[in-house]
Amino acid sequence: MRHTRILTILLSAATMMTLASCGGEAKLEKAYISFVTTGDDAAVFEKVYDGKAAEFDLKGVKTNSDGQLSITWYAFETVEEKEVEKKLDAAPVNVGKYQIVVSTPKTSKFEERTVKHDYEITKAEMPESWLIKGADFPTVIHYTESGSGSRIQRKTIATEVQTVKANITIKKSADAAALVLDTDYKVNVSVTSATEASVQIQLVTEANYSGYTLKVTAEKQAA
Repeated sequence: MRHTRILTILLSAATMMTLASCGGEAKLEKAYISFVTTGDDAAVFEKVYDGKAAEFDLKGVKTNSDGQLSITWYAFETVEEKEVEKKLDAAPVNVGKYQIVVSTPKTSKFEERTVKHDYEITKAEMPESWLIKGADFPTVIHYTESGSGSRIQRKTIATEVQTVKANITIKKSADAAALVLDTDYKVNVSVTSATEASVQIQLVTEANYSGYTLKVTAEKQAA
């Protein structure tokens, strides 16, 4: 009877060991995923628009799991006045706010794990090559001055501002049609100091570009 009891215990132990080795009763180790914040491998969660698909280097991710890391891209869209995530088939290209989801699968030793992080593609400055200045584009912007000391005010000459606008053409390429002033882009001329003026071109219909700023000489109008 004693031998039978010992044999039963040994068989039970062997069964438990078999189940554990097959994963039936094995307790999986908790997996973690973390982002590297310093050093050459630090994770980067933004880029300036360059016409290319966003990239996320998985070297910036650390995990203890023996499963292979994978990444999925999501965009945000509004559905019935609520912002929801939309899975993307490929990495995004255009300016916007996105989300990356980094995952590692369940393995024989580790549980599955998923972490999320925001990712943003920001606007690029309009290429200088898009700006075409006419032959009559003024090299000097004149202004009138009022006030004194810290309250001094400088106002551009309206006719010169119109000349600036009339002599600006924006084309994305030599073969492209010119963009339309005040519809596709806007121009603002301002005096930033006693000797310098700023011509700011703001793109309206080009969502991936912020515009362009051109510096021009400024002079006080002769009395």
